[in-house]
Amino acid sequence: MHEPSDDLVVLRTAPTLFEAKLIVAVLADAEIDATARDHAMDAFGFSLSTAANGIPVLVRAGDLDRARSELERRWRESVDIDWDQLDPGEREDDLPFHAPGRIPPLARIAIVVTAFAVALACLAMASSVFW
Repeated sequence: MHEPSDDLVVLRTAPTLFEAKLIVAVLADAEIDATARDHAMDAFGFSLSTAANGIPVLVRAGDLDRARSELERRWRESVDIDWDQLDPGEREDDLPFHAPGRIPPLARIAIVVTAFAVALACLAMASSVFW
């Protein structure tokens, strides 16, 4: 028989599939069953979700309070990294840094060739439709 406590309810809506899966993993560690449902991922095999839509993280209604308290407990116990205090050490290579936003010349050539090939393919498809 169906128990109301077995119904799936939304615990939280995560902005990304990664964050939703992370929440599911945290809950699994606490032995709480949860799932993240991305319907675009189910249909297409890749995620189309954005922060506007979000990914719902679902738990059983009977586990909702325990899941909320577990996530809050983990949040309180989490360690924040002060990136200003992090010392990454010295570089081990002597490769030059690339200027941000610059595309290497070979990549530019590849983009132009690809655009030309796509244009030719579109023209070929269009001409075959009309002939």
